[in-house]
Amino acid sequence: MKLFIQSFIQNFTEVGYKKTRAPEKLYNLVKEFWDKNKDSQYKESFGIGSVIINYWDNPSYVLDILNEELDGGGPDLFHAINEATVEAIEEWVGMKINPVSTYGIRIYKEGSILTPHVDRTPLISSVIINVAQDVDEDWPLEVIGHDGIAHNVTMEPGDMVLYESHSIIHGRPFALSGRYFANIFVHFEPYEDSQDLEDSDELPIFLSPDITDTLKDIYLEKVTDYDDMEEFFPHDDSCMPEDEDCVDGSFLINDSDDSDDEDESDDADEDSSDKETVSQS
Repeated sequence: MKLFIQSFIQNFTEVGYKKTRAPEKLYNLVKEFWDKNKDSQYKESFGIGSVIINYWDNPSYVLDILNEELDGGGPDLFHAINEATVEAIEEWVGMKINPVSTYGIRIYKEGSILTPHVDRTPLISSVIINVAQDVDEDWPLEVIGHDGIAHNVTMEPGDMVLYESHSIIHGRPFALSGRYFANIFVHFEPYEDSQDLEDSDELPIFLSPDITDTLKDIYLEKVTDYDDMEEFFPHDDSCMPEDEDCVDGSFLINDSDDSDDEDESDDADEDSSDKETVSQS
């Protein structure tokens, strides 16, 4: 679904990404949380078939900003991050937006690779905040701008990258050389799309009005007969959507992979008994 809908995505900025600095007050807040709790991170896990991060060789870890048992963690920190980043994104895209997902702190370890990808909808505009790093060389974020050119964006602690994550291909395709790289991710959708449109035939504003009627009906989940969609979604019979064990990805009609980076993992809610406490050193 993501591949075909992508052709009808609307962009809201000229270039598609922007590097800036996090507000000083916000960075001091998240850095203090990191310094006090960095030894309380736990191993992040992903669903079967997820390949965004090479976790099978180089696991990533999470320091949960919502964990009230950690010094400084909880709703106050969560809302402070959202409020500070909303202002920056709204000024950049020129519209009112609404937070959809806030995740982190995710800690990548030596050898980590982030596969280039675009985020699932409604993760339309996003922010990456680098909280801390211990690296031997820069670990750039590679983005393909609206100009079609790949750009390497390096980050220092306190740097913030704004990007249209629904249309900008982004990733870190080169292995991390160093001990760790710790980020927070915040994702947004246009405010008007956050209203209740569940029973409406209206499309979100990030989809072009030129979208075909067939794709519109697919997006609104009005079409469920896969045979009728073969014209629009070429596939081979080795892997059809109704096959629960289908893993080869040759026919993807549902966006079931939520591991995007900047992608949120469902593991923020995993049972505490599954959490592995590790030392940062």
